[in-house]
Amino acid sequence: MGVSANACATLAQGVPNVIPYKVGREPLMPEGEYISAKDAALILRVSRQTIWRYVKSGTLKPAGYTPKGQARFSRAAVEALRDESDRKWSGVREGQDQPE
Repeated sequence: MGVSANACATLAQGVPNVIPYKVGREPLMPEGEYISAKDAALILRVSRQTIWRYVKSGTLKPAGYTPKGQARFSRAAVEALRDESDRKWSGVREGQDQPE
């Protein structure tokens, strides 16, 4: 027998760093395809450290977190950021000045 969401919330009171969530009732993240920071770094052709710089600066936001606290990113958002970056830098490849 499982433990209800209310029971989990009650048990979590007073315990630091416990975030109750509803198992089997609601997804932890909205519908869509989600990827890890490692995969986001591969798509964007940057290091994982740069991914976390993007998160800190607000350039890229995690779509949610796994139950173990690992960030997940929307594949669509990562690909949009890649496409935007490619557009900005395409002029540099053609001999124009760097984007601001």
